[in-house]
Amino acid sequence: MSQTLHLLDTSVLLALIRGKELGRSIDERFLLSAAPLRSLVCIVSHAELGVLARRNQMG
Repeated sequence: MSQTLHLLDTSVLLALIRGKELGRSIDERFLLSAAPLRSLVCIVSHAELGVLARRNQMG
């Protein structure tokens, strides 16, 4: 049985982090919270989230 991996881009990650309607909808549609495998995040999205966090004094 094959399992689906998801590569999440920055806009999807931000929606999930914010936890509002769009993020909840994405999570429900693709069953991300219930997935047996972790989703993938590209290094560019990782860096962009770091910049946003620093800019907003979140880390």
